[in-house]
Parts: sequence; C-alpha cells; structure tokens
Amino acid sequence: MHRNIDMSEKKRVQGGYVALMATIIISVILLVMTVEEGALGWNARFNILGTEAKEQAYALAEGCVDQALAAIVTDPSYQGNATITSTGGTCRVFPMQFDTPAAGFLTVKTQGEVRNAFVTLKIVVDTNDMYFGTPVPISWREIPNAE
Repeated sequence: MHRNIDMSEKKRVQGGYVALMATIIISVILLVMTVEEGALGWNARFNILGTEAKEQAYALAEGCVDQALAAIVTDPSYQGNATITSTGGTCRVFPMQFDTPAAGFLTVKTQGEVRNAFVTLKIVVDTNDMYFGTPVPISWREIPNAE
C-alpha cells in the first residue's frame, strides 16, 4: 500500500515547509530586535541616572571644599581628615597639605560620593593672598580617584 506522491503534491508540502521556516526565522529576528531595543532603553535610563549622580557628587565635593576653607579661616589649626555624611551622600576632606606645592600654599583635597558616583577635587590656595579673610583658590581641578 505504497502511495505514489506526485510532483505537485510534493511541491505543495515543500512550499509549506519553506513558509513555516521563513515565518520562524522572521519571528526570531523580530524578537531579538525587540529585546535589543528594550535593553538599549534600560541602559540609557541607568546612564542618565549615573550622570545625575556624578553631577550631584561634584556639587557635594565643591561644598566640602567650601566647608574646609571656612574651617581653615575659623581655626587655622584645622587639619582636615573629616567625613561628612548627609542624606544626599558622603563628603570626605582629606588631610590638609600645608606649604604644598610651595611655602605659603595650601592643598585641599575633597571627595564627594553619591550613589557610588565619586568626584575628587584638588584645590590649591595661596594663604598669603586672602580676599576679605577668605583664601582664594588659584588652582581647582577634578582628579582621578586613584591620584
């Protein structure tokens, strides 16, 4: 009871197989594209949050510089080496470096941290040149955290 399959029926069966495989391949491609677009949107969201945290950490480090300079004005023996924690993040004043890079200069280094975003600032102040009793920074730069 063997049945002979004529050519037209064979082409019809093969045509259905090709259509099925093409549909599966196109579906997989569309699924991959959809997942990829979703991942890109998700990553962009976290990049934006990271940028905002970095800006906030920079502002916190700047505030820490201002606080350290105010502390030096009110107490010339202030040595730094302090950590200040607030609801916005953590700020650290590293030990003051007096007479660095030369005599009469003061180097202040601070670090702001907000949601694992760090900014470290290094400020050099000429203590001989004060503006109304406040030291004026002559060098202000962000440095890598390892420095």
